[in-house]
Amino acid sequence: MNKKNKEITALLLASFSIFILISLIQFQESYEVGFNNEEAPLTGQFGASISAILVKWFLGYGSFVVCSILFMYSYLLFFKKDYSNLKYLKLTFYQLGLGLWVAIFFAYLTDDYNGAGGAGGFILKRISSDIVGNFIYVLLPIAL
Repeated sequence: MNKKNKEITALLLASFSIFILISLIQFQESYEVGFNNEEAPLTGQFGASISAILVKWFLGYGSFVVCSILFMYSYLLFFKKDYSNLKYLKLTFYQLGLGLWVAIFFAYLTDDYNGAGGAGGFILKRISSDIVGNFIYVLLPIAL
């Protein structure tokens, strides 16, 4: 990939990251059903759909890490860093792990997959509670 294509890709990734961030900040339960023009979010129906998918079916409020990962790679591309370096892959997995931790934590608080933990957090909460039991209530805050 030449220099110009990397910069264009970096700007597109950064724009998409900011778009997702604004969509997640403006997420409301009423947006996924539909809305009138006077209550439409800033990002429109597409942004409302993306935020509903990320919050309801992915990691809940842990989905904010998707924005930071996209923005990290746009930074790496724009400033011509070696994005295939192992440390950036580790950092990506660390951020995903943080998002999973937040999703599981909110799933334990709400005990509902429609809550702030999302479906992914609820599933992981069910798996971890079967394995570890109620000790996870003590272990999860200490892990933070």
